[in-house]
Parts: sequence; C-alpha cells; structure tokens
Amino acid sequence: MDKDKVGEPFHYPNKFLLLLGYTKAFFHLPYRQTKGIAQGHTKGTIIYIRFYKNK
Repeated sequence: MDKDKVGEPFHYPNKFLLLLGYTKAFFHLPYRQTKGIAQGHTKGTIIYIRFYKNK
C-alpha cells in the first residue's frame, strides 16, 4: 500500500480499527484473516452485501 509512496505512511482511521477489532472478536477470526479483510478493504475488493428486510 505504501509502495513507491513519498512521505508519511498511511494511517487507518480509529473507527476502522475499532470495526476490525469488533469483527475479529465477534467472528473469532485469527490475525491473518483480519489482516486480509483490512488489505481487501484498502484495495476495494470487499463485496458489499445488501440486507433485505423480510415483509
């Protein structure tokens, strides 16, 4: 992500880090899967899932 970048490295927002922590705790994910979620999100490869209400 910081490859060929000049200046200060990228910083994740605090709310994003909290979301990752809650996701890791709720789904009992190991560190590497949580890291994969973060990397996928920064690349834009995370698929948005719609939630439909049952009528």
